Amino acid sequence: MPKKFKVGCLLTAKDSLHLGLPASFDDCIHDLYEFIPINEEESILNQGPFDCILHKVSDYIKMSQSGDKTATRIVEEFTQYKEIKSICLDNPDTPLLLADRAKMFRTMDQCKFVCDNITIDVPQWVMLSNYKDISRLKKSKFTYPLICKAVCAGEGPGAHSMQLVFNPGQLDSLSVFPCVAQEFKNHNGSMSKIYAFGPHYFTCTRPSVRNFPLNGELLESSETICFDSHEAAKLSSKTFLNNFQHGFELKNSNQGDIILNEKVVIQLLKKLEKQLSFSFLGVDIIVTDDGSTYNLVDVNYLPSYDGVSDRFSLLLSLLDDFKCGKSRNYWNLSSSGS
Repeated sequence: MPKKFKVGCLLTAKDSLHLGLPASFDDCIHDLYEFIPINEEESILNQGPFDCILHKVSDYIKMSQSGDKTATRIVEEFTQYKEIKSICLDNPDTPLLLADRAKMFRTMDQCKFVCDNITIDVPQWVMLSNYKDISRLKKSKFTYPLICKAVCAGEGPGAHSMQLVFNPGQLDSLSVFPCVAQEFKNHNGSMSKIYAFGPHYFTCTRPSVRNFPLNGELLESSETICFDSHEAAKLSSKTFLNNFQHGFELKNSNQGDIILNEKVVIQLLKKLEKQLSFSFLGVDIIVTDDGSTYNLVDVNYLPSYDGVSDRFSLLLSLLDDFKCGKSRNYWNLSSSGS
């Protein structure tokens, strides 16, 4: 029997399920691959040896920033040791960059284009790290409401905290700070998601924040609204914020639904791949009522892949390519598609 290819996994139980792996690695039996959980309490250099590593190192960045020594060591090992970096299915720099929303937004800014009469855009945004930034924002020509997002998008308390601000006077009472403040665009409470899994992509819709009047009379008396973006996007969540999902229609490309223009999606993934190296990526898009503009609002590493079937088979295919030394430049060297 051939020697099994050893895959080290630094993944939460939730992230393992996102990739189609069982909650317990003891239940993951395969003739060619052995999936081994990485012990976060011990140096990775003292474990294995591994032939490949699956990880979401950004899960540790928030804890590292809070002074957690174990998390700091893990981040340092993934970023400083070539012998670890070289066997990662995805470069650790990608999830770490996307865990910083300012860097994420700068990356999205490099991905604007027009294709098939559809404009890919990024709503105007600004980084708020001190009160001078807030003073400058008050004098700037931004459309309200603004949606303020926590800078650190890594896992941990507050990572998905957001706050809707309806007028400049409310900027002095920000509870999500430091933050990235972005113009809110109405999108009828429905968000489109792109899930890239190696050379394949899938699309679906999810509930999102309801419409609000833009720069109108009603905004002056509105209180700011703080919320968790994950809660608002849950299919089970029906609140004032997502208009109790009134009019929301769940769609999934796996069921044959056409959600986004295929040419635009592939061109977007090509542009993102020129900025980032990735096998697992999620992109959040809000589409204008007339369908003429796709607004990029978030890019995240290793998304949930809700509705995507055969995830484990897709993962094995990526590992086969890695084992054979094939290029992981999926979108710019092939005619990949859904």
